[in-house]
Amino acid sequence: MMKRFVSLLMALLLMVVSVPALADGIADDQVVWAIVRNHGYETVRIKMYAEASQQSDVVAEVYSGVYVRVLEEGNGFAKVQLNWEPAQVLEGYMLSGHVDKAMTEIKVETPVLKVSNTAGGDGITLRSAPVNDSSNAFGVLPNGTQVTMLGVVGNHSWYLIQSGGMVGYAARYGFNFAGDKAHVPSDGTEDKEEKVHAFYGPTGNYVTGEWTLATPQYWAVVNNPKQAERLHLRKEASYSSESLGRYYNGVRVEVLDTSTPEWTYVRIGELVGYMRTQYLKFDEPCPASGMPVMEIFNPGPLANMKLRLLPDMNAPYDGVYKNGTKVTMMGFTADWAHVIVDGKMGFMRTEFLK
Repeated sequence: MMKRFVSLLMALLLMVVSVPALADGIADDQVVWAIVRNHGYETVRIKMYAEASQQSDVVAEVYSGVYVRVLEEGNGFAKVQLNWEPAQVLEGYMLSGHVDKAMTEIKVETPVLKVSNTAGGDGITLRSAPVNDSSNAFGVLPNGTQVTMLGVVGNHSWYLIQSGGMVGYAARYGFNFAGDKAHVPSDGTEDKEEKVHAFYGPTGNYVTGEWTLATPQYWAVVNNPKQAERLHLRKEASYSSESLGRYYNGVRVEVLDTSTPEWTYVRIGELVGYMRTQYLKFDEPCPASGMPVMEIFNPGPLANMKLRLLPDMNAPYDGVYKNGTKVTMMGFTADWAHVIVDGKMGFMRTEFLK
C-alpha cells in the first residue's frame, strides 16, 4: 500500500509540474494548487458542481489525490479547475473541505485501469474532450496499457485518465480495472474489501424499473436497508464464496431451500446460489425497486447488443436489441448485467450499458 501511495503521488506531482500556464496570463508560480481529499474510509469520488450548490448539475466526479487549480473560495465552496492540456479544462465547484491547499499526506485513491477494448478495436482513443469527434483525437492507447483514472464525466460515460505524460478523455467501455484492492460500497454483506469491479451501475438519482416478469410460486424479494444497495448472490453459503452477481432491491428470486437460517438458496433465471436471509423479504408489501433503467450503447459498427441466456459470449441469445433500447438491470458482475428487456430475462455486457 505504501509503495502504491508513493508511486501514485510521484506521478501526480510530475503531472502538476508539467501543467502549462493558462491563456489568462497567470504565471505558474502564482497559481494556487490544491489536492482533492476524501476524508472517509471507503473510496468515494468527490463531486465537482456547475454552481456553488450541491443541488446543481455535477460537472465531474474526481478521485482523492488528484490536483486542481483553485480560482476562488467562499460560502463553503472552492471554485476549481481540472487543468491539463490537451484535455479540455473543466471548471466547477467543490466543497471546501475536500480541497486541501496544504497538500498534506493524503490517501491516493485513483484506480489503475487496463485498456481492454472488446468492441472490435485494438485499443482506445484518447480525446481532448468527452465527445466522439475526429477533431479531438490526439492518441491511441493499445489494449493492455495501464492508465490512472482521475475521474468520470458525462453521466459516467467518459473517464478522465492519465497515461505517462498524457491526460485526456476516453469512453468508459474500453477498460477493465487492473486488479487493485479498494474499499467498495457496502452491499448488505460484511465483506468490506474485495477486488474492484469496473462497473457499479449508476450513482445518485436515477430512473428505476419495476418487476415485469411472472413471480415464482415460492418467492422472496431483495430487501436491503437502502434502496440502491446491492446484495450478493453467492455460489456457496459463505461470505468468502464467489459472487455470481450483485442484485438490487425489488428483484424477485425463487426460493429453493431455507434449511440454513443465515442463508437462503435461490434461483434467478438460469443462476442458482445463496443470499443472506436477513436481506430478503418473504411477504407483501415488497420494497421499492432500486433496479436502474439503463440504455444500450455499443459504439461498435453493429450498434446493438445480444441478450445472452448465460453470462458467456458463447452462450445462445434470445434477441438482438439496438442502441437506445431501455433495459431494467436486476444485478451485475464486473462484465455482465442481468437484465429484463422485452418481457425476457438475460445477460448483456456491462460496458455497453449507460
